[in-house]
Amino acid sequence: MNKIEDFGVHADRYYQLKVEIYKTKTEERLLELLWNKYWVATLSQSLILSVSPILLRFGHLLMSRTNRTRLIKS
Repeated sequence: MNKIEDFGVHADRYYQLKVEIYKTKTEERLLELLWNKYWVATLSQSLILSVSPILLRFGHLLMSRTNRTRLIKS
């Protein structure tokens, strides 16, 4: 990996910092409660329900174009 391509002409001035991520017991418990509450809803949410308005619009568009084509051919 070429640092100049990633960071520009000042690439020699950048350096990696050590990053530590931590959470308190309270945060850990809160995340656990949130996960337990919402994971079922996330997994059970159907993709078809979330895209149904798009599919409906596409269906209407397709029908209108089909009808227009029929009128032109008649």
